[in-house]
Amino acid sequence: MSIDAFAERIAAQTAVPLHGLRFADSVAALVVGSRTREARALAGLYGGRTGAAYMAAAMRLTELDDIDLRTCTTPSAVVVPVVLEAARRAPASPVAVARGLHAGYAATAQAALGAGGIEVMSRGLWPTLIVAPLGAAVAAGVMRGLPADRLATAMRLGLSRSVGRAGATIAPLPSRWWLFGESVAAGIASAAAAEAGFTADAHLDGPYAEAFADVASADELGWISQKTFPTARQGANALVAFRELLRDEAVDPARIAHVEIEVPPPCVRVISQPLDPANRLLLISNAGLRFGAAAFSPARLVEVDPVEPFPTEVLAFAARVSVSPSAQLEASFPREWGARVVVELDGGRRIERTRRTIPGDPDQPLALDGLIEKYPDVERALIEDAVNALTDADALARTLARVA
Repeated sequence: MSIDAFAERIAAQTAVPLHGLRFADSVAALVVGSRTREARALAGLYGGRTGAAYMAAAMRLTELDDIDLRTCTTPSAVVVPVVLEAARRAPASPVAVARGLHAGYAATAQAALGAGGIEVMSRGLWPTLIVAPLGAAVAAGVMRGLPADRLATAMRLGLSRSVGRAGATIAPLPSRWWLFGESVAAGIASAAAAEAGFTADAHLDGPYAEAFADVASADELGWISQKTFPTARQGANALVAFRELLRDEAVDPARIAHVEIEVPPPCVRVISQPLDPANRLLLISNAGLRFGAAAFSPARLVEVDPVEPFPTEVLAFAARVSVSPSAQLEASFPREWGARVVVELDGGRRIERTRRTIPGDPDQPLALDGLIEKYPDVERALIEDAVNALTDADALARTLARVA
């Protein structure tokens, strides 16, 4: 069975690629997420801020975590909290942490392909929620040092805990994040059950068997994109293009009569949902509001949990932004989540900009300076320690003391 072969390969790996910058990106997202009102409510529910379920939810709700473009899954929010909790509960070396991260990322990506990839969103399913138990089970299993047979069992038990529907994000405390955290916790429990000797039925692998087949040379992490500000990834290229137009063309936002955004069809719904000022997630994903903030209150683009109402001119500008599907951009989707922005000025002049890739995409990963700029309210020392945590035991210890 291919799941068994995958587990054997993962269990045998000793040297893995080091992704310290990606780890630091995730840790900083967790720090920012823990300051939100929703995270405070989750901390009250869980009785603290140290468990993987809490950390997963707090990280994911920020819309700052990374994303696998091919499947629209957010693997860091699944894997990093599991590794942090495991390293806090039992001493772990930087090498062990790196192995857990790499294995969890790889498993999450392959499981998402087995689940149907990005296409499942058209059926109202949340890809990351589907695969979170399996991805978490692998990360936890590697951190526990499970042999290949029990790691495969943990994967199958994780599959059995899979769910896909989270429902609408109903303010002020959507259950979406709690469900996600619980799915990650289910993966950890699956690894514990496998370690204890519980068994799983290999005949239930279904489409996942094919997804895990022949991945020894697969580019498992080559589709990961990092965000540079909190927003739905579906609208990030458009926002970058718009900000460039404002800067390069010296456009006076007050003179903009209309903005048309073109994106691949699967991206339209996410960034064009009706704006609800009470719904935090819509405030950071609605393309119109993001454009209005870029035009009149650019400092507010970094806000994960907006508290103050947006200025009148921002809300008015949002009403002048429309979103439409582009068959041309769909041709290169999901490798590129491109966007075309057309700005019409009050005199009738039209200017446009197309952005097929942006900083943070797989071929443009964020460097340390990019992370510092992305997280202006996170201590530089914390980010630097997290960058070095996969090679330096002291840096790992300091990171764990601050976030786990």
